[in-house]
Amino acid sequence: MDCCPKMNGMRTEEELIILLNKYREGNCNSEEIQLLETWLMAISQHRKVELPDRDTVSRLLSRIKEDARYQDRDHDVRTIRRSVFSGRRYLAPIAACLVGALVICTVLFVQFNTKERMTGELVSQGAEQDLSPGSDKATLTLSTGRVVNLEASEQHRLERANGLEGALLQKGSLQYAAANQRNVDDIDYHTLTTPRGGQYQLILPDGTKAWLNAASSITYPVAFLGNERRVEISGEVYFDVAKQPGKFFIVESGLQEIKVLGTQFNVEAYLDEKTMRTTLVEGSVEIVHRDNKKKARLIPGQQAAVTDDIQVQSVDPLASIAWKNGDFFFQKEALGSILRKVSRWYNAEIECPPHLERLRFSGMVSRSQPLSAIVQMIESTENVKIKCKGRRIIVTE
Repeated sequence: MDCCPKMNGMRTEEELIILLNKYREGNCNSEEIQLLETWLMAISQHRKVELPDRDTVSRLLSRIKEDARYQDRDHDVRTIRRSVFSGRRYLAPIAACLVGALVICTVLFVQFNTKERMTGELVSQGAEQDLSPGSDKATLTLSTGRVVNLEASEQHRLERANGLEGALLQKGSLQYAAANQRNVDDIDYHTLTTPRGGQYQLILPDGTKAWLNAASSITYPVAFLGNERRVEISGEVYFDVAKQPGKFFIVESGLQEIKVLGTQFNVEAYLDEKTMRTTLVEGSVEIVHRDNKKKARLIPGQQAAVTDDIQVQSVDPLASIAWKNGDFFFQKEALGSILRKVSRWYNAEIECPPHLERLRFSGMVSRSQPLSAIVQMIESTENVKIKCKGRRIIVTE
């Protein structure tokens, strides 16, 4: 019996291959994308097919849906290609089911044209020069100046000193319990810092969750007293703020101050970026420029860009919060900006001519993949060449 179900509108494996090729070239219309999505869903639910996990299949299908959303947008942006077998093997079981003799079966992710590659193919720069992705690691600086390394993977409670009473350390996460301090003058402040190539989650005493991207930091009190909850950040942090009526949660970052009651938002405030960006996912926030005192209130789906002024625009929050969910997601983004994000996550240095930094790309790729996967994608546009030497990424024409 054939291991693959037959779907209305797609009767043979040959037809599927033709449709996959059209999808790879970006020539599928919305009806064909819907047909492909339906067919893959049928495969994922077929008992004879051994898929790695349901989440992987769901993620693949969601990205096909995203492609349907973006296919009618402007096509003036260069697309990035992706090898299926670099990192997660989303389609390996599907390819084996469809055509046993084929080693490769490719599907486009969000605006990604794909290249077929053999499973065991080595990257052009050589495995010895590849860089592993970042991981869960951070340091905690106590009010005394002592620095605690939080790379430990085991779960345990930290020492009962300097505001750490009841703090729980798990893999990739530090959680505070409500502190007993009541005197504002004696409050302890801690700073959680992620290095280049690191990320970490923090749960504050009020229940607010903060996810730190690479090369980021957050300074906070171990107890929130008075009528406000105030923290200071640098780098990039995603917040899910616990609601406490009448008690604002305030984020300071460079030239801006963000005031909320309970909401979800992302703040990007790296020192090597000219613009600080706050993207609202849920709820409401108010941005205050700390120099000129201008204000802007955001609604979900809006982003405030802060320089000498505050500019508000509508955006798809998916691009801003993709890092928290384990992905790089670029929408018409300058190569220079992409490379800076890549360099932080892989702890690498970038050499790129200014005129190439202005090229714009769109695409998505998992942050769990080695650097070579992203190098292959960018190079596949045939607009730039990339060499990796140690921890240097060198971009040329």
